[in-house]
Amino acid sequence: MATAYLAKNASSLADAQWSDTNGFSATYPDLVINDIIGNGVTAVTTSIDHSGATEGVHSFKIQPGARGVLGTAANPVKFDADNESASSAGDQASAEVSNYGSGVVFHYEADGDDNECKNASVGKGNELHLYGGTFTNVGQTGGNLTANQDTVITNFDSYGGRSEIEYSSTAITLFRATAGEHYVYRKVTTFEIGGTAKVFYFPDGQVTDFSSSSVKTYGGYFAQDRGAIPTMNLLGGTYDASRLREAITPGGTAFNVGGARIVDSELLNDSNAVYLYGTKQDVGGPTQID
Repeated sequence: MATAYLAKNASSLADAQWSDTNGFSATYPDLVINDIIGNGVTAVTTSIDHSGATEGVHSFKIQPGARGVLGTAANPVKFDADNESASSAGDQASAEVSNYGSGVVFHYEADGDDNECKNASVGKGNELHLYGGTFTNVGQTGGNLTANQDTVITNFDSYGGRSEIEYSSTAITLFRATAGEHYVYRKVTTFEIGGTAKVFYFPDGQVTDFSSSSVKTYGGYFAQDRGAIPTMNLLGGTYDASRLREAITPGGTAFNVGGARIVDSELLNDSNAVYLYGTKQDVGGPTQID
């Protein structure tokens, strides 16, 4: 494993632009960007496809001090981040791609011998746009994150920012958010929502099976437009059913309503609901039906 830094004002990601002159060609490299990329405005698109490397990187870190644009929607940066052989460089699970720069727009596709990235994250003031590959963990502390239909995400955690996750036939296993604004168009198996998070669950029409899904709210805001979710534990925050566009009867397994506010709809059948504080509460009670 070798740590290499991209040269200031580098106009490409070619190996010669890195401090060790090896760049992506090194064995499980740790690649760091902490200065102006190109001219800081024009997208860098030269020598950004490293999908042909035999193995992936150990890490690709965009750090404070970096600003600029890497790749485009039509031509994203490509490489694996899986540390595949779990060599002395570290365990496979620790491989990561992160954008915590000082204003960096990063277009990335996990493309290589395995088309995989173990961990990807983005911070405040930055953007991370994903255009394909399999991501085990995606994290967000701020900024803007998008994922297209070719991007598979297993676990998603957000502590702020904005995200938009397009439809994919592969569901997200766990979606957790405590802040930020999030638009989700694919199936999610388990939602956990708290704090000030706003989650808009608008699954594409191709999602037809919600039988394994569950939602737990400790706070925040959760809205959906379709899909009878069998397990719902609304312990805080707001559940907004006013955006429903088809009738649903959620809670076939469990529908527990605690300290949550429910924005009602004629399309919501809450016959399965168990109100933990007794019957439906009037305004001012722990549960309000509008």
